[in-house]
Amino acid sequence: MSAEEKWRLTDTEILKAIACAHPRFFLGCRAGRASRFAVLDIDANSRYHELKQLQKIRAALAEAGIAKTVLYRSSRSGGWHLYIFFAELISTRDLNEQLTVLMALKGFRVAKGTLEVFPSPGENSLGYGLRLPLQPGWAWLNPESGEIIYEREEMHALEAVGMFVADMAE
Repeated sequence: MSAEEKWRLTDTEILKAIACAHPRFFLGCRAGRASRFAVLDIDANSRYHELKQLQKIRAALAEAGIAKTVLYRSSRSGGWHLYIFFAELISTRDLNEQLTVLMALKGFRVAKGTLEVFPSPGENSLGYGLRLPLQPGWAWLNPESGEIIYEREEMHALEAVGMFVADMAE
């Protein structure tokens, strides 16, 4: 189900999602006009969901000046979210366009279910939503091996939030 454009998640709803209090529902959000992060979404059945391809994606980003990325498992399906954090707000349209062009120039196919770029603002729609981090199935992954470092559900919500905020700040 999707909410209308003017509906906003409350702090309480976000905290409930992070606390894994919605075992049957996942919350997501759509892009605003600016963002301090981008996500490359790689589904579990994507051709890019293998370590060699992940290293190529990270190398392409590093060559473009994006040295730090953080790899997470986005859900129990096993898909990956490769987060890129920025110190300042960046236009979501510019961010999506530049990352999409970069991936295409480096030979990656950006498409739904394969490799998606978020934020994903729509031209004549609200755009695509992205699942909020730290919900059931979320995990921190080793970017070199793909192995789970920490499972979100094995830690207290405050510890998980602290770790995610630390990832943003590094």
